[in-house]
Formats: sequence, structure tokens, C-alpha cells
Amino acid sequence: MTLLESVVDYVSGFGSGELPADVLRHARRQLLDTLGCAVYGYSGDASRAAREAVAAMEAPGRATVIGDSGPTLPMLACVANGVAIRMTEYNDTFVGAQGPLHPSEVIPVALAMGEHAGATGAEILEAIVLGYELNARWANSLTLIEHGFHHTSAGIFVVPAVAGRLLGLDRQQLANAIAISCSYGLTTDAMHRGGLSMMRNLAYPLTANTGILAALLAQQGYTGPADALDGEAGLIAQTGNDPGALKAAFEDRSYLIGRVIIKEFVCSTISQSAVSAALRISREQELRPDDIESVRIRTFHRAWEVGGEPARRFPENKESADHSMYYVVAVGLIDGEVGPGQFRPERIAASDVRELIPRISIEWDRSLDGLWPYKVPSIVEITSREGRTHSLRLDSPPGHPDNPMSEEALRSKFHRLVSEVMDPAREQAIVDAVATLDTMPNASALMRLLCFA
Repeated sequence: MTLLESVVDYVSGFGSGELPADVLRHARRQLLDTLGCAVYGYSGDASRAAREAVAAMEAPGRATVIGDSGPTLPMLACVANGVAIRMTEYNDTFVGAQGPLHPSEVIPVALAMGEHAGATGAEILEAIVLGYELNARWANSLTLIEHGFHHTSAGIFVVPAVAGRLLGLDRQQLANAIAISCSYGLTTDAMHRGGLSMMRNLAYPLTANTGILAALLAQQGYTGPADALDGEAGLIAQTGNDPGALKAAFEDRSYLIGRVIIKEFVCSTISQSAVSAALRISREQELRPDDIESVRIRTFHRAWEVGGEPARRFPENKESADHSMYYVVAVGLIDGEVGPGQFRPERIAASDVRELIPRISIEWDRSLDGLWPYKVPSIVEITSREGRTHSLRLDSPPGHPDNPMSEEALRSKFHRLVSEVMDPAREQAIVDAVATLDTMPNASALMRLLCFA
């Protein structure tokens, strides 16, 4: 059996039996968290630009743009909704053996294609679980960064499968959809280095365009190369990976959605432990910013490399700020929180944060490297002007599967994200709709509630 056949076998047989209750519970949690990010992200500059570009195309369809009332084509809805979700840097993360990715980026696909195909709520929830499982298996099996490609490239593999399931494609059509999509569209890692731009938010939505179009083409009989994945010139070989690793991942029928990190703080996953530890020290020792002489952060290589990159020491925009360990620790120590409000342009440029950042150092601690990716270790030492040093090590930040976010905390996070744009009645109605999605004949009731502008 070829790799493509193994993937098709997994996708076509997915959910043939009833999904476990705990798996569906996790899917509803991830959906609520992601919708909160989408609602909050609606007002951001990147989101506004994406919506206006979509509106300018004047392309009517069946898929909802969250916040707006005019439906559009599913590919375009994925652009608008995907950017709104990703620009927050508050959406979830799966850290696989080969690196991290954000599986919630497939949720706009499940919603848009569910609306397009007239799928039931249960079918949409199942598609969300499938998307998470495919993303997780990619992250456990393939690494692209050494060859200059970004993890959002997973979308060209995941999206055609999810879209194809919702369209009801047969095995041959699914194979063609995946083959077409995987023949085109890897994302280069240039967009994730140095000072970051809005492109970070658009990368997965663009792969969604490729994947959805591939599924729609396959539905009409369009064919793709059978060796697109594991052929000599296929995706796996051209990115220096082993097709056997991905094939083995699809022989494992366990569910990985429960290993997803739901973020407590608005920042990159690799900075979550450092922020949490710094805030705990500050609160427990009642330290004010003026009391702090220095902050020393020791962390694993990937966190030091990304969060401590010199170009992000004094960030100029949100995309760089939420990936700057210097900034998120500094603003957290001053404000006592690292939430959406800490990334307004005036806050990023504020003098108090820029005065504290030079007192923060970030070091690579090789002894912590072995814990990543299954843990997110950081050691924070804060020395006061009185000469006292307070230290705290944290391996599993709040929201990590080994330190999971409670239902109450998740509900509170959702409230913080949506309360500025909707009244309590609509907010509660969305919570209730997510909780009962698998009993609904379609997604219409939920999507209508998300048209709040």
C-alpha cells in the first residue's frame, strides 16, 4: 500500500464508528476557543484588510465570514476567518515530535465547507476532529524547517482531506484531491524570520484555498499524480523526510486532539512557561517593575532561537511582539497580564516596556533541550534592586495537556475575547450552540450568531 493509499484509507474510514465522548468534548473546547479568537481578531488591521479584499471580489456563496452577514465562496471565507483567528496569536497549538503547528487553523475549513456542502453539525464536528488528527500526524512525522519551509505547509495535505470528507468524495476522488493539493503550495519559512509581517496570518488560509479547490476539482473528475507524496520527486522526498514515518502515523488509530495546548497568554507557545513563571514570581513577591534589577530567562534552543531573536527585542508590530519573549515578559511584569490589550500599537511602543526590556536576558540552556517538544521548559530568575533573587522553573504552562485549562477558565477566556462586541445573551447562545453542535441539522444557527457586526 502506498503512502497516499494509507492516508485515503485513514480519511475514508474516519468516524465510521461513533467518536469517543472525550474526543468530541475536546473538539467542542477547541471550537469555542477558536471562535473566540475569530471574534476578537475581527477588529484587527490584518483581519480588516483580508475581509475588504474578500468583499472586493463580490463572490457570493454559502460560507459565512465571521462578523459579517454576506456569505461568500468557502475559499474566501477561509481567508477572512483564518486571518482573524491566526492574527490573535491566541489560538491553540499542537507540538509534535517534529515541531509545532496550530491545528485550529483547519476549523475555518470545516465550517466553510460544512456550510457549502450542507453538512450536519455532527459531520462538521467530525471534520474538525479529522483535521486535528491529520495536523497532529503531520507534526509528529515531518519536519520542513531545515529545508526552508514553514509548518503551515501542512495545510496542503490536511485541507483537501477535510474538504473532501465534507463533500462526500469517494476513495479515488480523495486520492486525487490530496495529490493535486500536495503538488503545489509549500510555504517558505522566510515569512517567519526576523521582524514578522501580516503574512504569518495568511499562510494557512492560502493553503486552504489550494486544498479546497483541489477537492472541488477532484469532485468533478480532475486527477492528480499518484506519487505526489512518496514519489522520487514527491512532497516527502523533496523536503528531506521519510515517507515511512508518515505512513506509520496513519497506522496508529489513537486520538491526539487531547494533546493540544490551549493558550493562557497571547504569545507564542514557546514563551508561555516564561510568562507564567515571571507573573507568578512577581505576584508572590509583590514586585513592581521599578523593584526589578534584572530578569534572566533560561530556556530550550527553539524558544531561545525564536523568542530571543535580536530583531524582536524591541518589536514594532503585533506579529513581532507576540513572538518576542522579551516583550511578552516585560509587558506581563508591568501590566500583570498578557492578553489582547497588551498588543495595541500604543502599548507596544510605550516607554515603560522599552525601559524594562534591556533588563531582560534570554539564554539557551542545553539541559532543557531534551524536554521539548513534549514539555515547554523555562527557568525564570528575577533579581530585585535589593539584591534578592527569586527563581521558578515551569515545564508545563497553563493550558498544556499536562496542566489543562479548566472549563471555567476556558469560558472566561471566551468571555474576554467576545464581550467587547456582543451582549451576554448572544455570547451565551454561541456557547450553547457549540455545546450542542453535533445535534444540529446544519451549522446555520451557529453561524448566524457569529454575524455580529
